[in-house]
Amino acid sequence: MSLEEVALAICVETRQVVDYDNARVYILGGDGMTLEAVAFHADTEEYAGETADALRVSVGEGITGWVAQHGEPLIVTDASRDPRSLQIPGTPDVAEESMLLVPLRDDGAVTGVIVLSKLGIARFDQDDLRLLQILSDQAAIAIENARLLGARDRLVAELNCMLDISLTYAQADEELALAGLLSMKLARAGRADACIISRWQESAASLRTLGAHGVAVPDPTYDVLGSPVTRNVLRDARPEVLQAAGGHDPGEVRLMGTLDARTLLLLPLIAAGCTIGLVELLWVAAAKTFTPDELDVYRTMANQAGAVLENVRLLEQLRQAADIDQLTGVHNHRYLQE
Repeated sequence: MSLEEVALAICVETRQVVDYDNARVYILGGDGMTLEAVAFHADTEEYAGETADALRVSVGEGITGWVAQHGEPLIVTDASRDPRSLQIPGTPDVAEESMLLVPLRDDGAVTGVIVLSKLGIARFDQDDLRLLQILSDQAAIAIENARLLGARDRLVAELNCMLDISLTYAQADEELALAGLLSMKLARAGRADACIISRWQESAASLRTLGAHGVAVPDPTYDVLGSPVTRNVLRDARPEVLQAAGGHDPGEVRLMGTLDARTLLLLPLIAAGCTIGLVELLWVAAAKTFTPDELDVYRTMANQAGAVLENVRLLEQLRQAADIDQLTGVHNHRYLQE
């Protein structure tokens, strides 16, 4: 079972122990500050408008964030009157609500929070708290096991993607054909809707498209002078994330407008320690956010693609040099035979 499936099972099974109107399981993100609602379950319309994005809070923010920050369980008799309470966007303002919150722990460290809510005042007692604490110990173990298994599965998938990218050189011996294959593989590996690979022509301050997947590139050559973010990616060799709602310069979001994309990830294409081009990954259906670890994986995949592309380009140059007579400067007998 995935972490989300385990968390949802915890929400459902908790009702057998403690009655509630709404249950949420929060997990502490990789940044150590963000609490993500990985599962929530309710049977009343008062909580029907909840979404994972709206429920997301930071450690120390709201009642849930307070429990995560202090690592202490909490019974809230009237949430609307609690000074730590937050109104969740998109949900009705519940006039009378009780809450029961217990931290999840792994090796003593807080890893999340279980939150139960019930309509009415003072609907939870100390017996409910003790029962939920007992349940939370088992829940924390199940969630951590699911997290470790998920991390292992992701690592295996990432290694397979790296291997697939590195073996692409055997599928094409010409740069443009290879770039087309790599753009397809990078899009699939990153679960993106489109991918474009371009070579940086530094002397001309432009990018030349080598290959694309999922999008038709209107202009194969793109001037980067009017795109400060793109220039920074190429110059500093660091990724940048652009969101459609971010209000960026029109030059930066030309592809996003073409595809009506929500998110654009710009990655430097690096070979032998030098930036040789750009990888652009686009997500259309929904906005995409990235943890630092995820960005590192995308960078590694782009670096792998850069090395493969550069090797093929060098081989092309060597073949071309071998076809030219060094004395006369014209094609030699080997070229004519081929």
